[in-house]
Amino acid sequence: MLTAKPPGEHSPMPITLTQVDTDHEIDAGILTSVVKDLPDSHAAVAGLQRWLQSPSDGCLYLAWFNERVVGFALLEGRQLRSLAVHPATRRRGVARRMMSLLMTDGVPLSLSPDCQSEVLTRLLAENASSPSD
Repeated sequence: MLTAKPPGEHSPMPITLTQVDTDHEIDAGILTSVVKDLPDSHAAVAGLQRWLQSPSDGCLYLAWFNERVVGFALLEGRQLRSLAVHPATRRRGVARRMMSLLMTDGVPLSLSPDCQSEVLTRLLAENASSPSD
């Protein structure tokens, strides 16, 4: 389990990131609440639907704050296939902190073709150039 501690006043939400064990069932409703306002064509919606049908097709990481899921990231190897943050916690640094925690081992991530976005590209670049916590 990786835990994020905010370094200062304008720091991201303190979250915990856990990898989902495919041997344990997870409530799909919790996951779909994260993407409830996104269009069906969004990479996070499509990625989540694929993972729910076949959990062995990638690693799902959940971002937690106050014992609630506030986001998820889906990786295949070191490639980010999708990332989503719950509507209530957007614009509070959750995605930035998730990317930072996913890259704490110093191994860079790449974005899958379905997951290309200006925001995620910028977050990858920020985390690749910043020192580890």
